[in-house]
Amino acid sequence: SAAVDAPVSALADEQIRRIRFNDIVICCLGESSACCGETHASARFALPPGQEEFLEEVLAQGRDVIVLIASGRPLPVPAAERGAKAVLYTWHCGTETARAAADIVFGRAEPGGRFPMTVPRSVGQIPLYYGRKRVAKLTKEFLIRQNYHFYDDSPLEGFHSFGSGLSWTDFVCGELKLDRSTVSAGGSVVAMLPVTNTGDRAGHAVVQCYLHDVRASYARPGKELCGFEKVLFAPGETREVSFEITPEAMGFYDEGGVFQLEPGMFEVGAGLSSDAALTAEFEVV
Repeated sequence: SAAVDAPVSALADEQIRRIRFNDIVICCLGESSACCGETHASARFALPPGQEEFLEEVLAQGRDVIVLIASGRPLPVPAAERGAKAVLYTWHCGTETARAAADIVFGRAEPGGRFPMTVPRSVGQIPLYYGRKRVAKLTKEFLIRQNYHFYDDSPLEGFHSFGSGLSWTDFVCGELKLDRSTVSAGGSVVAMLPVTNTGDRAGHAVVQCYLHDVRASYARPGKELCGFEKVLFAPGETREVSFEITPEAMGFYDEGGVFQLEPGMFEVGAGLSSDAALTAEFEVV
């Protein structure tokens, strides 16, 4: 019955005693659906008042903390990124959200979702999305070499990349290969990526393929998701995951709504998130 933005009070002595009595703390944070969504979005891009400070106090008790974040937008929670053992974004998924989150926290289900957007570090990084061309901001290493390193309090990257997410195991990707280096207009290219489960338990990898049109008559995104596969791997298993890059993925619609597929070079990347480097290329002739 509290107000939508009701401030969270500091930890009471009884709460601190309970936290110290346990080995693991599950801290549920977030905002009401009344704060984020079409026609009712809060201008403040942060947790409601007091929640970040509340989490800082919980972390200060020295216990392992799992943070659950309920929100309809990618809220940055710096304290959770610094000190929590695990962070689970539950979003606003309806009446079964609590049951689904409990299944993941207690190991009954594997966390198979991946971020559908980039999570920034602060409002100052916005707009921040995976396909955006970088403009007007050079790397810190370059600025230092040129003696142009002025005040900068944030890295270029956000907290979490589009397409990123963890499983109960770890994966390593091998070298990306293409089945051809040239293709005629209307043809397809197959990208192949070996992936290995390096952990000691089975798990799903969400393998993603990205494409970049190097030069076109219209400025194209820095990279575009052109395919993904969710694949189950046994412990130690290596499998080759393939993607067919079709003409529909290579082309675009111009301002008149006409589909265009122009000749030229294309770069391809594949991996476990949008951080995948563009390491292979082919030419449409």
